Amino acid sequence: MTVSATDYVHLIRDLYLKLPITANRFNRSDRLLAVELHRRLVDLIRAAFALAAARRLARNPNAPVLSPVRSLRYFLPVIDELQIHPLPPRYLEYLGSKLR
Repeated sequence: MTVSATDYVHLIRDLYLKLPITANRFNRSDRLLAVELHRRLVDLIRAAFALAAARRLARNPNAPVLSPVRSLRYFLPVIDELQIHPLPPRYLEYLGSKLR
């Protein structure tokens, strides 16, 4: 199930407005920021998938064959890593060209 930008914005708005510390309004600027956060999240996960795949494919050809990844949890360490150390600009494009 893909969460659309609209659904993501509604989710963020609802969570935000339920907080006891907010002014109980969600303005246009907040909505635009939520859209940007959705884009960043999607980009982060796309980058984590590409980086993890590239790392697995770049292993020594003489190393034992790895079984397929069977859980999204496999990518959590890479997602955490990319939150701390984002990929350089255009590196995701480079990885994409290597994965094709």
